[in-house]
Amino acid sequence: SLFRLSQAPEILFGVGHDWGVDWWSLGVLFFELLTGVPPFRASTIDKTHCNIMDGKIVWPSPSPT
Repeated sequence: SLFRLSQAPEILFGVGHDWGVDWWSLGVLFFELLTGVPPFRASTIDKTHCNIMDGKIVWPSPSPT
């Protein structure tokens, strides 16, 4: 689900969080709206969570023009 792909690191780590997680999710939404793909995508949910925790953004390949 999209929610699992947009969770902030604070949520995944289970530590305290504040309104910053809302900005995180909004940024994830904007990234996906602009590129058509989630920013931390991977072949499995566990790998996606690792990308989120490591801050590894998977940039889409540019389209040929």
